[in-house]
Amino acid sequence: MTEWTQDPLSGLPDKRQVAASFSRAADSYDSVAALQRKVGGELLTRLPASLSPQRWLDLGCGTGYFSRALGQRYGAAEGVALDIAEGMLRHAQPLGGAQRFVAGDAERLPLRDSSCDLLFSSLALQW
Repeated sequence: MTEWTQDPLSGLPDKRQVAASFSRAADSYDSVAALQRKVGGELLTRLPASLSPQRWLDLGCGTGYFSRALGQRYGAAEGVALDIAEGMLRHAQPLGGAQRFVAGDAERLPLRDSSCDLLFSSLALQW
């Protein structure tokens, strides 16, 4: 990844730069994402076995690694994969897992309130 400038009001990295950097890294990201897979895999094991969502959201889906896992686990449900980095979505979409791939910001979700029964997010919100 690259150095990002900070928003002068919040002190946080500029989201446009974060999105652009992750977009550029999409094709090689999975090769260096062992920690992300480990943490996300642990989260998956903690989901209740009785859970049967109608619609799930993978927030900060990246390359879609966990969107595909959620799609396998909840095959009857509609899946939504959302990421701020459009390059990640372009990488994830042909690999499947979710039915919808949406570019959006976790702080301003482009979804109706209460439209998803399950929200899955792993190591995304810190960005």
